[in-house]
Amino acid sequence: MNSQPKYCAVDLWDASQAWVRAPFDITPILSDFQQGLYHEMTLRGITPVQRTPDAALIVYGRYLRIDQGNQLERVVATFLAGEAIVEVDGGLWVADKGTWGLHAVSRRGWGLYGGEAWDLLKWCAGKCAESIAQQVLLSLQQARVM
Repeated sequence: MNSQPKYCAVDLWDASQAWVRAPFDITPILSDFQQGLYHEMTLRGITPVQRTPDAALIVYGRYLRIDQGNQLERVVATFLAGEAIVEVDGGLWVADKGTWGLHAVSRRGWGLYGGEAWDLLKWCAGKCAESIAQQVLLSLQQARVM
């Protein structure tokens, strides 16, 4: 395995086609995911950078679903009912090696009095970022880049 730091271009993940169910502006949640992804990649020895024309490693993706769930269901039925969900899908492109798929879904259905949708979605976004960063690391290892 290569011990040198790896620089990987990370595109902004697209939410324009996402299925969204939330009565508030989700921009801060999207930002939390993106910042969480940068942080989690850095923890794994991968330095996120802005894309350049000669980038050899590129992480890209989109949000599929951002759903606040149903707080009343979380209070009444507790676990597995009314869950907040964040789902993302993307890829890692490695020059001369190909593309690896990336996918993460995070659900959270509990909290004090059913939990606040905002907090649950932020938690889910963080868990998705963690999962995607781990998948990037594993994909780079499979490509024998790290």
